[in-house]
Amino acid sequence: MDIGIYFWIILAWNALLTVFLFYLWFSLSRVFSQRGRGFRQIVEESIYKSDRLEKELRLLGDHMKRHQEEAKHNFQKMGIVRFNPFERLGGEQSYSLALLTDEDNGLVVTFLYTREGVRTYVKEVVGAKGKDIDLSREEKEAILRANKLNA
Repeated sequence: MDIGIYFWIILAWNALLTVFLFYLWFSLSRVFSQRGRGFRQIVEESIYKSDRLEKELRLLGDHMKRHQEEAKHNFQKMGIVRFNPFERLGGEQSYSLALLTDEDNGLVVTFLYTREGVRTYVKEVVGAKGKDIDLSREEKEAILRANKLNA
């Protein structure tokens, strides 16, 4: 083969590489030339932001754990039972309302409607059972419903 062919192949190859390098340089300069900042500054800023975000995520995780612990002491379960305490009088206007924490502690409020007025009873609940007092059938049912609704 003639040396002239090799010359033209090498020249074409160099021209192609030159065009590719200019394209690469132009593309990278658009990405990394944000207001005179260099590649090193951009990487350092990214690392700083990453560290800051990691600290903020850790703080959020700690806050979330604390709120979850505090929420265990809030009422999270509710159950209500309507009933008629008197066989021939009125309808189901009386009701028992159970308000419980996640650990089944809380209270049961019972409202008995009679002709004379309304009577209200509040009983403390510990471990889904009445503390120092027996619960009525309706109050026990309200506690069961509170646990079923939140199961």
